[in-house]
Amino acid sequence: MDRLSAEQHTLQREQAGIVKLFALVSPYIAARHLSMSTAGTDLRNHQQFLDAAEAHRFALVQGLNTLHAEELDYADDSARSRDPEAEQRTRVSSEFWASLQAFDFTGAAATERVRTALPLLLGLLAWLLASGLLLRTAGRKVEAL
Repeated sequence: MDRLSAEQHTLQREQAGIVKLFALVSPYIAARHLSMSTAGTDLRNHQQFLDAAEAHRFALVQGLNTLHAEELDYADDSARSRDPEAEQRTRVSSEFWASLQAFDFTGAAATERVRTALPLLLGLLAWLLASGLLLRTAGRKVEAL
């Protein structure tokens, strides 16, 4: 599963890289990626969140599997759907659930997000500069009329 996830992450990053190239011809794409990068909602941060969530889920399932293998009586486990007392004995205790670690995700630091957004910011500034020069040139031509 980890291999498939890593392959998908790589494929998605490659596709996102192609889209980012269009920031050279579209200021909207540059602004969109700049905003997502600085807010921590870009693909890289999303994939880090998915990886952390999967690690948390896996640890939870492993804990439940261990509990099931070591604490449950086979006869109770087999009879739990037809015997209310067996069903009660096979319930996971509230202490077990309380002992689990809460999911905690910390995305990339603000300095890291700004560093990765810097090329996008420079691209957007280039767009603004080019637009300003075009407006200035157009304004001079209109004045000359």
